Amino acid sequence: MHTARHASVALLTAVALVLGSATTAGTTVAHATGIETGSVSGRLVGLAGTPFTGSPTNSLFLDGRYLALRALPVSGAPTVSTSVRGDGSFLFEDLPVGDYRLLFEYGSQGPWVSTYVGGAMTAEAAEIVAVSVGETTVIEQELLKEGSFSVTIRGPAGEILQRFDYYDYVYQPPAGEGAGAAALPTIRYNGTTGVLTYSRLRPGEYRFAGIPSSGFHTVYWPSVATLAESSSIVVGSGQAISDLHMVVPYTPKVSGTVVIQKPTGHIPGAGVSVRLVNADGITARSTTADGNGQFVLTDIEPGTYTLCVPHTQVLPQPFAYACVGSSDDAPLGVPFDVAWGEHVTDLEVKPAATARIYGQLSVSHLVLSGYFDASGGSVVFWKLEPEDGEWNAVAVAPFTTGGRFTSPVLQPGEYRVEFRPSGNIDGLIVVSRGYWPEEHLFEDAVSVHVAEGEPVVLEPAQLESGRIDTYRVAGEDRYSTAVKISEWLRSERVERTPAVYIVNGSGYADALSAGPAAAAAGGVMLLVQRDSIPPAVAQELRELQPERIVVVGGTGVIAASTERALQQYVDEPEDVDRIEGEDRYATSRMLVLDTFASQSPLPALFLATGRNFPDALAAGPAASHLGGAVLMLDGSLATIDTETRSVLASLDPDHIYLAGMTGSISGAIESGLRALPGRPQVTRLGGTDRYATAREISKVFGDDHAWTVLATGTGFADALAGGPFAAAYGAPLLLSQPHCIPFDTFTRMLRSGTNVIALVGGTGVLSDDVRAGTVC
Repeated sequence: MHTARHASVALLTAVALVLGSATTAGTTVAHATGIETGSVSGRLVGLAGTPFTGSPTNSLFLDGRYLALRALPVSGAPTVSTSVRGDGSFLFEDLPVGDYRLLFEYGSQGPWVSTYVGGAMTAEAAEIVAVSVGETTVIEQELLKEGSFSVTIRGPAGEILQRFDYYDYVYQPPAGEGAGAAALPTIRYNGTTGVLTYSRLRPGEYRFAGIPSSGFHTVYWPSVATLAESSSIVVGSGQAISDLHMVVPYTPKVSGTVVIQKPTGHIPGAGVSVRLVNADGITARSTTADGNGQFVLTDIEPGTYTLCVPHTQVLPQPFAYACVGSSDDAPLGVPFDVAWGEHVTDLEVKPAATARIYGQLSVSHLVLSGYFDASGGSVVFWKLEPEDGEWNAVAVAPFTTGGRFTSPVLQPGEYRVEFRPSGNIDGLIVVSRGYWPEEHLFEDAVSVHVAEGEPVVLEPAQLESGRIDTYRVAGEDRYSTAVKISEWLRSERVERTPAVYIVNGSGYADALSAGPAAAAAGGVMLLVQRDSIPPAVAQELRELQPERIVVVGGTGVIAASTERALQQYVDEPEDVDRIEGEDRYATSRMLVLDTFASQSPLPALFLATGRNFPDALAAGPAASHLGGAVLMLDGSLATIDTETRSVLASLDPDHIYLAGMTGSISGAIESGLRALPGRPQVTRLGGTDRYATAREISKVFGDDHAWTVLATGTGFADALAGGPFAAAYGAPLLLSQPHCIPFDTFTRMLRSGTNVIALVGGTGVLSDDVRAGTVC
């Protein structure tokens, strides 16, 4: 239901009200009723004052209805009615004195309009007729008739609209008439002729709007966007207006072309997603470019927009994010305005073709029963740097449904693709590792050449998860095992060894801090006896050509004669240094300061007890991985000793890790560390036993390391030299029992994506059952 919305305006009818003097002497009917009365008489005329010519003795009959005249007392007394004669005359005789509203009532079906004296169409707007004693009021009134208007509707090109639905109309009553006087018109649109007709309209002003066919904009008369801008159509009594015309604008449109710019030439952006983004950054409309890269966006509200195409995985040609007017200074494009009814054409988006690698991976597991879809985990893209021949990880992408993956935009060059899928098999989260196409080790991976602006689609690959290569690094004894480790690391080094750290092979105390120091210096650690250098160690020193040798401990653990013998393996005698303290803790402090004092603030510092070896063995590679050191202290103390506080102040570590539970380092020491100036972050990494503690410490590597170094948990000698080896490969050091791998340690390796295990030591410390993956 639609109602009147605006104030009244002047009626277009002529209204004459003549209040004449009494033509006869005033009389009363007091002799009958005792009520004083008067009379009202007059004449009613038709359109433009045309008189009615019917019989003065019959009632006026118009278009199938009789016209009644009603006197409505203002006082609320009963209505008095009479008829209008065929010639339009009427008379109220013996009308009780008082104020009245007189209504010429035709009915509600038209075409004539019920009219109050004064030409009003509502009681509120009607003039008051006063009836006086013995007087006759004479009235002449024009009767109002309904009108109509017709509008010929066309589109901008002169086309007839298939549909133009009634949307809204506004009736503005004549001056003095109440706003509630509107009546619903009859509305019809002829889709064949394109003519819209409003009929059965009471005299007054009208505004209207309509919803056109698809592709055309909602419009107000005479062809504007809002009611406030619209104009009135003035309909007089009985008037039929038929010479109106209106052009309905098209809905605002945006169209253009997407052209992908390649180094070898431009191609249409077929199938590319196109987004129209409003000033609030919200996508207002989107579509897909056709085979020629052309697009059209319709039904757009007027406003300010940018138009962009997002980076896409559409093959065969991926491209970068781009917008209309994109530049280095305006990567999000240049905004443009879309006006009401406007068609913005010839926009052009020119995204640059990019290079990406596409592929798909499926995974099976050799140890656990089952397969899993590589929809978890990630793919790492390694790029060869021509300047130094190094491979660097430059991009990471997730797997999607079905094991599919797409690299980010890549620069031209040579790449290797590493798979790191993860899945759930038998309730166990397993992280695997492999290289395209189906290789186990990085050095066996096939390189992929990426040209500028060109996609590379790899053949589908399959990864046999659970395959773990094992290597044993061992000699006849602990001394030769350390040599074997050094030989392994030396095989990957083309220059002289920066430093060799020499420790006593029969004790662990001085050596626990030496491993991270050797790793930080880019060197190795070798074991000697107190009074002699084993032949295998002497030969390895000749091969290493060290720039510096560091003897760890006092003459009680490595004799002065041994120190002098070491001088033959360096350029100058001064290149052999001894670092010793009064006890193991002092030696540890001196080692750490010698290597790491210049790196303050230190990223990480591991504290381990000097009363036993297992916790510190695992802490060494973890500290190297984080760029930090291992410092020994007496973990049983109730407070931090003064010397350790001094070292902590010099190193100013960002993060302090405690290796082991409170049986290794007391809770009192932990509390004291948390209260240090600067409030360093303190984290305890410990478990129920040495094997669990090693697993907890390994978590600093995350679940992302191809190598794991495995050493016995029952001795220290092999694992001491294994620390720098683990650090060189970015691997944690986990502990195993001599004849089997603890179950939780095995599952920890599975979760980390380990596919290479290096066993440090011979079968006497780690049996072939351990190498075969026997779990206990």
